[in-house]
Amino acid sequence: MSNSQRRTAEALESTAIADARAATAEVASANAELALARADLDAAVIRAPADGWVVRRIAEPGASVVVGQPVVALWIGSQIWVEAWVDEQQLSDVAVGNPVRVTVKSFPKRVFSGVVEAIGVSTDFELPADAVPQPKNERMRATPVVCVRAKLDQTDGLFPGLSAVVGIRRKAGR
Repeated sequence: MSNSQRRTAEALESTAIADARAATAEVASANAELALARADLDAAVIRAPADGWVVRRIAEPGASVVVGQPVVALWIGSQIWVEAWVDEQQLSDVAVGNPVRVTVKSFPKRVFSGVVEAIGVSTDFELPADAVPQPKNERMRATPVVCVRAKLDQTDGLFPGLSAVVGIRRKAGR
């Protein structure tokens, strides 16, 4: 082998060794990026603070969100109650403790009983449109309504989000 052939072979060997080292470095870099992506994925798991139900998905899968932006609305806990929106003019007939009867289309032959637990302190006119089931501009009547919350005695089979028809017994003497 001539001197020039040896130098060419040595140069080729040095180039091959450098290429192998570069490829090894690229593999190490790709492994580091993979580990970072796995850590990001593990950190992306969203956990509820307690048991409950997802009642509304705010952000769709694949959407971009920022830290602190709500992605779902949760119903935390195991208590079930029903909200009835009562015309402001009829509130004088409603008091905490009034008996209620509730029917739900999912259980057509059952009547759920309970009592008024709380009466809202503002009408739907003061609340954002997404806080009420039917905003004032969509209702047939423009009368303000107030949320009345009733606690049910028996909730077997019920879950958040069901539509209900609520009957509230008027105050005694009315």
